[in-house]
Amino acid sequence: MPFTTGPMTVRTAKQSKSGFDPALRILLESISDPGFLLNRRLEIVFANEAARHRFGRHSSPLRGRFDEFFAAMFPHEDLSAVRCRLRDCLQCPSETQTHAFTLGTGASRSTVRLICLCSGQPAFDDPLAPVLAVLFSADNLSRELPRLERVLDSSADGVFIVNRDNQIIYFNPACERLTGWQRSQGAVLVHECSDVMRCHTETGESMGSDALCPAKLMVQRGAVPSAHEMLINTRSGAEKWIETSYSPIRNAAGEIEYVVGIMRDIDERKRLEAQLAQSRNLAMMGQLVSGIAHEIRNPLGIIMSSVEVILDSSRKPRERREAAMFIKDEVHRLDARVRDFLAFARPRPVLAERVDLHALLRTLLLSYVSMENDRFEIETSFCIGHPVVEADPDQLRQVFLNLIINADQAMPTGGRLSVETKSDGSTVTVRFCDTGPGIRSEHLPRIFDPFFTTKQRGTGLGLSIAHQIVVAHRGKLVAHNHSDGVGAVFEVTLPAATAVSA
Repeated sequence: MPFTTGPMTVRTAKQSKSGFDPALRILLESISDPGFLLNRRLEIVFANEAARHRFGRHSSPLRGRFDEFFAAMFPHEDLSAVRCRLRDCLQCPSETQTHAFTLGTGASRSTVRLICLCSGQPAFDDPLAPVLAVLFSADNLSRELPRLERVLDSSADGVFIVNRDNQIIYFNPACERLTGWQRSQGAVLVHECSDVMRCHTETGESMGSDALCPAKLMVQRGAVPSAHEMLINTRSGAEKWIETSYSPIRNAAGEIEYVVGIMRDIDERKRLEAQLAQSRNLAMMGQLVSGIAHEIRNPLGIIMSSVEVILDSSRKPRERREAAMFIKDEVHRLDARVRDFLAFARPRPVLAERVDLHALLRTLLLSYVSMENDRFEIETSFCIGHPVVEADPDQLRQVFLNLIINADQAMPTGGRLSVETKSDGSTVTVRFCDTGPGIRSEHLPRIFDPFFTTKQRGTGLGLSIAHQIVVAHRGKLVAHNHSDGVGAVFEVTLPAATAVSA
């Protein structure tokens, strides 16, 4: 209900002792625009809900001089001109129209209307009684918000709207159920969104910072963030997982005026995911223990038998020496297995440096000599230039050596391994293509699983460790069979290093 009439004289039998007619308060509360009542001293007597919503972050709206409030809210406006308009309105109230002036320019322009409530004569004996109404009417999308709120009130998802200052101006019933906060409560009306819900990451870092808050980033940079998960604290203090997505509301000039946030309760899903992860970890631990037991039991059996041979004085010296050599070999084997287990269970930290992949590959390939396959051939096809990555050279060498050895062992009667590189500027890919029998289709999904192996000897940890190293370098390791049906292909993709400025 807008004020469009001329000056008013408020004199009713229900007038309070302070000269404040209750009907006037009710009238102002029914208006969707922010409104204030001022006395003759230009002090704020009352502010309606719309004003408390828009200006509630500051302490001045409910007390103090209106011109001081105006200076704090609109520091770029001419305060002296506003004071003159306020005095003119009180001294010369118009009989036909309200006094009005504009704030701002363009799409952000809004209109301020001044309405004298007493026709220029004292309304009451009380000097603190309201004699002037001030209404702020925005010439932008804020006029559409009441209609939008009526639609969103029925949404099953939590929907909230924040202004450019990240202050909540709308909080639908689903948000109230999710968070425990009511829109009418002072905390929702006064503080920033992040201060109300205290949103944070799993590590406890507040999402209210300019660098993390999606709504602030949208207003500042204009980019629409993707949906993401965060923790909030409900009014009772309990933590709850929610998924949020954001959309901008733009004014006629294309500027972001408001941000609409949609929140969904994913607390139950996150608990189930945590339980599933724990189950997987337990299953992995069982697999690890089983693999260790299997790899240690066989050498221990050989060692025990060899010890019995050595302790048997009736055995020939040659047999006892052979038994001692068996013990030595199995101890070396056990040591290698333990090192593999430790490398898988406790990966080394990545000590990154700038690595020329071509130089590393050439050195490795020149030094590799197959001990069991004299018909194993290696050919290279490198891209132009010197692709550089930020990586730990020792760990990359371990990955590439493992893939070369696997290709060698997959072609016991001989074959060819092609090592190719390519770069698109942002990533570098190294492909190892052999001419062996390829990988059986039922084995492909498990090729990087720990302890999975098709070899007679081996722990099945080589590819698992290689995959672990590549992921630690923010890369990808994938395996598939060659398109022509001959041989297997392993591809290592790593992010290219940024160029060093001169």
